[in-house]
Amino acid sequence: MQSDKETAANEALKEALKALQRAGELCERADYGSQVLGPLRDAQRDTQYALDTALGRN
Repeated sequence: MQSDKETAANEALKEALKALQRAGELCERADYGSQVLGPLRDAQRDTQYALDTALGRN
């Protein structure tokens, strides 16, 4: 059973991941290059890993 703090943290991770995904979509539409998209994809991957770890998927 998750504590309220863990639940809040996991929800924040989910929201961060959604925001990073949206930023990626918008940056692609704006034709930003790899210097923007590369680190953004890294951040998405790392945030997904953190969420999966927090949820016990790793």
